[in-house]
Amino acid sequence: FVEVFGTTEVEIDLPHQGRNKPIALGQVGLRCKHCKDLPTVVRKSHSVIYPTYMSGIYNAVQQMYRMHFLRCESIPSEVKSKVETLETFHMSNRGGRKQYWTDSAKR
Repeated sequence: FVEVFGTTEVEIDLPHQGRNKPIALGQVGLRCKHCKDLPTVVRKSHSVIYPTYMSGIYNAVQQMYRMHFLRCESIPSEVKSKVETLETFHMSNRGGRKQYWTDSAKR
C-alpha cells in the first residue's frame, strides 16, 4: 500500500502537519498509493510521510500502517483483509524487519 516517490515542487508547497524541518526538492517520501490522487483535504491523516533518514523508513511505514491504513477509504476491503490475514500469520516472525527496510532502501 506504500509508494516511494521523490518530492517535486508541488509536494513542497502542500501543508505538512507535524513537520519540524522543511521538505527538500527530491527528498524521498512515502505515500499511500490508494489515495495519492485525492485532494489533500480529503485524505486521511498520515497518507504521506517524509522520513529524515533511511533508518527511519521502517518506523514511517509502521506509522502509516497504524495511523492511515485502517482509516483510508480508498484501500479496497480485500486488500485490508489480506493484510490482516498476513499480520496474524507472521506475528511470531518479528525479528530483523527494521534492518530489512534499511538495507532495501540502500539498493
